[in-house]
Amino acid sequence: MSALIASLALAASAVEASSAYLFQPESDTSYWKPDVPVVFDFAPSQFYNTVAGKPAASSYWTSSYLTGNNGQQFLVISHIFVSMDNSSYYRASTLSLDEPWDYNSYITYGNGSALRADSHLKATVKNNGFEGLSDDNIAQMRTFSNDDTITFDLTYNATTSAIVDGAVGLFAFGNGFTYEWGLPNCYTEGTINIYGKQLTVDPTKSFTWYDRQWNNGVPTTGNWTWFQLHIPNSRDKLSIWAVDNNDPEQAFRFATIRTEDGSQNVVPSNFTPDYTRQWHSDVTDTLYPLDWTITVGDYGMFRVSSAVDNQEIAGNTAFTTAYEGFVTFTGEYAGEAVDGFGVVEVLFSS
Repeated sequence: MSALIASLALAASAVEASSAYLFQPESDTSYWKPDVPVVFDFAPSQFYNTVAGKPAASSYWTSSYLTGNNGQQFLVISHIFVSMDNSSYYRASTLSLDEPWDYNSYITYGNGSALRADSHLKATVKNNGFEGLSDDNIAQMRTFSNDDTITFDLTYNATTSAIVDGAVGLFAFGNGFTYEWGLPNCYTEGTINIYGKQLTVDPTKSFTWYDRQWNNGVPTTGNWTWFQLHIPNSRDKLSIWAVDNNDPEQAFRFATIRTEDGSQNVVPSNFTPDYTRQWHSDVTDTLYPLDWTITVGDYGMFRVSSAVDNQEIAGNTAFTTAYEGFVTFTGEYAGEAVDGFGVVEVLFSS
């Protein structure tokens, strides 16, 4: 018995010693192979605001997994949204992964388009937003927040092969369609201010997932849940959608997997939210599940859990409110037992 206790203690200490998450950027020399066709052009799509000739909303979004020069780790969410009528908002959040009770978020609104007409991408709301730094507005980008409680300035490079949702970057979404592509593991530099102290990002232990979306439809009578999942020591990156809508009736469940060679594999998925653990927002009167079971085609199954209950960015409407949460997971993938981390986004349209 004493030997068993000793071995358990040793295992526990090993877990504690390795409790830091493995955040590593990829080092690809190109984000896309031009011989693989998609239904849009990457660089011009940074400015697209129509779908099939009709006005479209436009979204720029990042989740940055950061390790500071002091060893502390953070999840930083940054998002700007420009609606079809050119109204806009910017929202951001920070979560300390070492002190998970330390969560901050805010949202601010703009009048008129946040997207400037220029050769370089610049989308801002009240001096917060996104900017293209390279000629193609993709090779190097920047996101920044200047709120009193959330201040950061991050530069991320396209050192990662793109993930193109639905394999071609287009799928039905509520009463219309959406385009979506992302850069899942960008090399990231910059600074983040925590309670007045500026931390420098360690780029060897940090990365950013950049998501670009433009759409002329939305599930206005339903909701969606979206996951990005990272399996440490694997090049596979997962984007998983669950979309439910009443009119038109939709119940979509699919995953896009970007593999090591840049292939885009689209598979059906099963999705079960578990409300055994749940969190109720007193601000928005919304009830969120905190655990999910997901099956991804024949690849495997995951048990996904929100690391912290309150990760809601509360807006002034249901649509401007989103749960943007850091998650961890265990499960089986490609015949192997795995664990990892990622982000869940939950949004109820009404």
